[in-house]
Amino acid sequence: MFLIILIDDDLNLLAIVERAARLAFPEASFKQITTVQEAKGYFTNHDNELPKLILLDVGLPDKEAGNELLMTLRSNERTHMMLVLMLTYNEANSVVKEFYNSTLTHFMWFDCLNDLIC
Repeated sequence: MFLIILIDDDLNLLAIVERAARLAFPEASFKQITTVQEAKGYFTNHDNELPKLILLDVGLPDKEAGNELLMTLRSNERTHMMLVLMLTYNEANSVVKEFYNSTLTHFMWFDCLNDLIC
């Protein structure tokens, strides 16, 4: 099993991601976390399985939350090497540059996600 954690406060997004993965990536299983505090608790609990991939929304629930959580993940010995894919509707280059400067290596706009399921 390939655990993917979706960190996003939009409860409808999990269904979209699962639907897109059903055919293209059936071995994936998903867990959704909706707040920064819940995510921090999940990753600091050593009993929880670590995912192979984290899909992290930039806006949780405000602009700074996604970046804050990314910095927390990067500074934690247990999670600093995890693959994180940032998701956003915001196409501003300044947002993308801000996250790349935060050791981010992958970025995806939600419009691309919509293309996967249409």
